[in-house]
Amino acid sequence: MLLGTLHPAIRLVVGVAVAVDVGERRIVTIEGLADKDKLHPVQSAFIERDAIQCGFCTPGLVMTSAALVEKNRNPSMDDVK
Repeated sequence: MLLGTLHPAIRLVVGVAVAVDVGERRIVTIEGLADKDKLHPVQSAFIERDAIQCGFCTPGLVMTSAALVEKNRNPSMDDVK
């Protein structure tokens, strides 16, 4: 079920529960990945290579790729798979 299909009060509770569950960990969204006016290298790479999917897919692909590169600056094809 999509969160948007839930009653607004339930969405609020779910959103708060998710925020509480992360504890002290940092949350980064696709909107917060860039550094002010400078895109993250992964965002730039997606644009340069026309690697755009739908509005639902692309943010997840960018964030997953950025997380991979943050942990491993030179990932192999096996790492990517």
